[in-house]
Amino acid sequence: NFREEGLGIEDQRLLFRIWILALFFPELFPTRPILALIGERGSGKSITLRKLGQLLFGPLFNVMPLSDDPKDFDAAVTHDPFVALDNADTRKGWVDDRLAVVATGGTIKRRELYTTNRLVEYPVKAFLGITSRTPHFRREDVADRLLLFHLSRFEIFEAESGLLAELMANREMILTELVEDLQAVVRILR
Repeated sequence: NFREEGLGIEDQRLLFRIWILALFFPELFPTRPILALIGERGSGKSITLRKLGQLLFGPLFNVMPLSDDPKDFDAAVTHDPFVALDNADTRKGWVDDRLAVVATGGTIKRRELYTTNRLVEYPVKAFLGITSRTPHFRREDVADRLLLFHLSRFEIFEAESGLLAELMANREMILTELVEDLQAVVRILR
């Protein structure tokens, strides 16, 4: 459902696929481009990230909303290998700083609980996908690290439950193809 914006649709599909393959090589990417799906309501932004997460991690994966508390975001990006942040349309003061830390592969420092002056560091693990209709993340250091895909609204809609059921029915076949692609990448990297 990509819209022509600089790159052709086939080039965007290839770039999206390469970003997915990069998820499996985090050690090669100390800095990580943030996948940003931008489009109007009904353009498939959320379902795209939900389907990717469910393909990789199973049917319990879901996108997460933009919380008022940055600690929720911090916990997700330091715990999970892939985080899908959904509907990042509301301006939150903490978002740009956190996106920059994720993109640069930084760490989140926190005071250790039940101590007065001991810090612990949690390295960012996640590759981040983010959806928005009206993105506010325009700070230069964040914008430079975004991999933007503009999506067009679907003309015909299918039930999300059916799309997810189809994904689960074909998950083994899709993962087999993905593993074959990953084996090719490993051969090239050698």
